[in-house]
Amino acid sequence: YLSIDQEMLITSLQLDDEEPLERENSGYMGNYGPDVEYWYYFGAIVLCSKETVFTILKGKEPNLLLEWLAYLVQKENLNELDCRLATFLLEECMLVKNTSFKSKEADYQIVAQWLMKNQDYQYFMNSTLEQLIFYFQKLDEDYWLQLLKHTSPDSFRAILNRLAEVSDITIFTKWMKLVLVLNQHGDLKDLASAMAVQMLPMSLKFPATEFLIMNENTLSNLFQIAHSVNHISNTWHQEMAERIGTELHRGFIHKKLFTLLFKTSFHSQLTKQLTHMGKIFLEESIKIKPEAPKDWRLPMPTMKHAPKAWAILQPFIESPTISTYDYKAIKSDRELMEEAILSAPIDLKMETIRKGSPHTLRITKTHGHYHRALKKWEEDKDLLERITKELMHME
Repeated sequence: YLSIDQEMLITSLQLDDEEPLERENSGYMGNYGPDVEYWYYFGAIVLCSKETVFTILKGKEPNLLLEWLAYLVQKENLNELDCRLATFLLEECMLVKNTSFKSKEADYQIVAQWLMKNQDYQYFMNSTLEQLIFYFQKLDEDYWLQLLKHTSPDSFRAILNRLAEVSDITIFTKWMKLVLVLNQHGDLKDLASAMAVQMLPMSLKFPATEFLIMNENTLSNLFQIAHSVNHISNTWHQEMAERIGTELHRGFIHKKLFTLLFKTSFHSQLTKQLTHMGKIFLEESIKIKPEAPKDWRLPMPTMKHAPKAWAILQPFIESPTISTYDYKAIKSDRELMEEAILSAPIDLKMETIRKGSPHTLRITKTHGHYHRALKKWEEDKDLLERITKELMHME
């Protein structure tokens, strides 16, 4: 039994008796004083029955749950209740999120340490699909490599087959990382090849637009797989390129695709196909060079907001010869006019002439749409010329 003195029990706490460990001052706030916040941190030992721990930990932040799991990892001579608690922690971690604004991103690698210590190599064979998906994303590739070494190939493939049915780009992304890790081990190259081949049907389970929002590292992993993994057919390269190219758009081509293609060392039929697809896209883009407007007419916006303002502006907007309009009005009417123009996709710029009363809002037409279109055309033309040179070197 543990002896507890009466004075060790907390019956009341007076914050004014202690100095704060942190002070936060908002600084000068203009017309009123600054906000000052004091942060106090107090610790206490809570004594409870072992069964009560489950109730206390339910719904708590992952960082706290993982600290308890870390305790179990370090503990020797685990009993049945410890194992029950670990199972509870693994299930609870995936149900709750970091709720405190001061919380750090939880590190789930302690989960891998627990499963290895407990030799629970069948955990993900028996877990729910939701648990498998959650921890597949959270645990490093090294854990899955260790798991593979402690399970039969058939058991590991069964786990992979469950994941392959999930229509989730994050699973696909993590899958690629695992392929690259396995491919570094000579005895696992065949498994890496099988997983790479499986990526094609997996990619059909989520929208093709997901490829376009991949970051550069993820696209680089895809190119590395196409370049490095054995036994990938030309059909795979062709169909994967078509999958990525289904929803090609200009932003992806300029900011991601060719930015990466020009510097990658992982060339393959996939990258060659994507290069040709990007080239075709740009050739279509520059077929018609934007022409400078012949007069000052602007298209009338189809705006329902502020109809009075647009009724005033319509003759000016549709005029082929007038490029400037002075709107002299009281401040509230000028502000309504400014709000209407700013809310519409129209090439007008404004300035307030503060001479006279009331002031004048000077509205000037621009050829901004033409200049923007011309700039894009020139950028596409320059990129196409560079691609053509790169293709000549590749051939």
